[in-house]
Amino acid sequence: MKLMLSLELMALVLAGVAVMHFVDAAGFGRPPAGAGRRGRRRKRPALYAASAAAMLAASQAFGGLVHVPDAGLAATASGVLEKLSQDSIRESGPSRSVLALLNAVSRNTGEPAMYLTTSTTQMDPVLAQQWYSALTQTYTEHNWKLSWRMFALEEGVRGFDAAVNAIRAEDPDALIVVDPWNEELLAEVLAGR
Repeated sequence: MKLMLSLELMALVLAGVAVMHFVDAAGFGRPPAGAGRRGRRRKRPALYAASAAAMLAASQAFGGLVHVPDAGLAATASGVLEKLSQDSIRESGPSRSVLALLNAVSRNTGEPAMYLTTSTTQMDPVLAQQWYSALTQTYTEHNWKLSWRMFALEEGVRGFDAAVNAIRAEDPDALIVVDPWNEELLAEVLAGR
């Protein structure tokens, strides 16, 4: 889109130059042979007037041929689009998954636990576990190794039972903390085991 706009803007200038050349070549605005100095002075204003008229006509056609957004050019660079997306997320406040993580942190009793979340669109499950451990100051090498069993959570709720079973198979005594909306699902998975 931006390339097309720049080409059309250049076309306006070139159209004016071309009209000036054709007006000059056709003899319009050229003084008669015996006009003297007074006739030569009129040559430039006639060329400039013809050029300005051609550019004005081209600019009117330009506005009708290419759609330009009302408030400037739309952002097309991926970095700008990502920043605009992040700004809108930041303005909307903390997400539900972040609030759930902070709620789980506030309920921690100081014991290492595995934090499992199924909100994969806003937070990576393995990173959420690491943040939970860091915020509760309960990070252990053992929990870090258990977090490698959580990759099934990338599928969201569908991978929840596989992640719980993989963690429990590695360490049957592992403490598991979940988001409030996953408490019933955790109870079902643990009861079925």
